[in-house]
Amino acid sequence: MKLLWLLAFILLPLVFYVLGNLNFVSAKMPLTIVPRPAAVKFPSGVDFSVNVSGESEIVEVKLSLRNPIADTWNYAYMNIETGHNVEGSYTLDTSTNTYIPPGAMVEYFFTARDAEGNVETSDKKTFVYEDTRFEWQFVTIGDLTISWHDQPIKNLRSIEENIFNALNRIDHILQGGAGEPISGVIYNSRIEAAEAFPALSNTLDEEHIFQGFAFSKWNMFTGVGLRVDLIAHEVAHLRLHHVTKATIPAWLNEGFASYCEPSSVYESAEHIHMRKEPYMPLRNMVAVTGNIPDIRFFYRKSESVVGYLLEFYGEDRFRDLLGRLATDRGIDRALYDTYGFDQDGLEREWLVNSKNLFQTEIDEEENLFLTIENSFLGVLVLVILLLLFLRFVVRRLMPKNNEEHGSW
Repeated sequence: MKLLWLLAFILLPLVFYVLGNLNFVSAKMPLTIVPRPAAVKFPSGVDFSVNVSGESEIVEVKLSLRNPIADTWNYAYMNIETGHNVEGSYTLDTSTNTYIPPGAMVEYFFTARDAEGNVETSDKKTFVYEDTRFEWQFVTIGDLTISWHDQPIKNLRSIEENIFNALNRIDHILQGGAGEPISGVIYNSRIEAAEAFPALSNTLDEEHIFQGFAFSKWNMFTGVGLRVDLIAHEVAHLRLHHVTKATIPAWLNEGFASYCEPSSVYESAEHIHMRKEPYMPLRNMVAVTGNIPDIRFFYRKSESVVGYLLEFYGEDRFRDLLGRLATDRGIDRALYDTYGFDQDGLEREWLVNSKNLFQTEIDEEENLFLTIENSFLGVLVLVILLLLFLRFVVRRLMPKNNEEHGSW
């Protein structure tokens, strides 16, 4: 027993010493991170700032940010002067390579490290990269949220049902992607949208060729005008990407989006090529041409080819094609496994068969136009004859004027 008391007498001071040091470590002030709200300065960038304090010298503050839909974080080191209490700042330049579509949500957080190697991370925060030039209104139609400005709500309500029907048609064809939220930002003119759209070539930007852009990584689009065709076109791009998750040739991408426009009229190969030389092979239409005179032809041919696949072979086969593309088989292999031909074979068949498929519709439209034109001319002739007859009757009934007053 005396031995136990002796051991306790010797060990107790050591135990208190260790506990004291543990309390000292646990009581030591950790790094404290106080973020400030991100300041959007559309369209040039976003300013980030944060305050970090700690007992040891802070040597590094890092900003991490990402598109919440994606998994990849990007980071940048903030500008600081090392010390125990530092102010960090960083400006994300969105006017050059780091493009963010207006209305997109961005997630971010800060990480700080001191001279002793201690690391602290802040909570995650989000902000919306909003075009601060305008006051935005919002409306939701199915899975789509549309933002617009400086127009009465009745302008949108007047086309709401048509938009809803167009979205249902897209979802019916693809039978995939429905339920995935999509957002769209609509501008009133191409001039005000110029600062919001991604930069292309100087010529394309100056000519205002494109009226809308879809951003599959953000699941959103921007466009000009509250138009059903534009909205359906851009939503079709996003839905198609959601189904395939693959890089597909532009003729298929743009052709499907154009086909989904409610006012779409897909022409036969004969009608398209009788107005365009030299020939643009389908195999070469991997990306949208940058040559302005060829852009309209590119879209018309793409729409006609995709329309041919859907109208001649049906939607089930088309969905099979997209399913094979989703497995990264490549367009030629996917076409062959689905239809029995590659891009060259598709083009040869389209050149021959699209005339029979689409010609009837075009002839009906032309005949309707001729009927309307002839009817208009007939009415015009009748009106002229009636006016001449009335003039004749008036002349006969009018009394002759006195000679001293002259005559008519």
